[in-house]
Amino acid sequence: MEIAFDRIAKVKALEPLTSTCPPSVAEITEYSEKKILLRTDRYMSVGTLVQLHLQGNFSLWKVFCCISDINCFHLGLELAETISPLDL
Repeated sequence: MEIAFDRIAKVKALEPLTSTCPPSVAEITEYSEKKILLRTDRYMSVGTLVQLHLQGNFSLWKVFCCISDINCFHLGLELAETISPLDL
């Protein structure tokens, strides 16, 4: 279930070429347990791993869509699955 949301977060691409950039401010427009939609001023390509900082918590997400709008981009993020070292 997606919930309309209006909260500010910071998003940072973790790709090697862009990881030196500071986090961008993003507005969370929709949210569910496994997907989030953001509005931001930075383009991010599909497949980019990003770190989301919201209310003191960090989480890892993967870009599944990036749609250009007049003055912004709408990013669709899905929760990234991580592998615990104990699972290896």
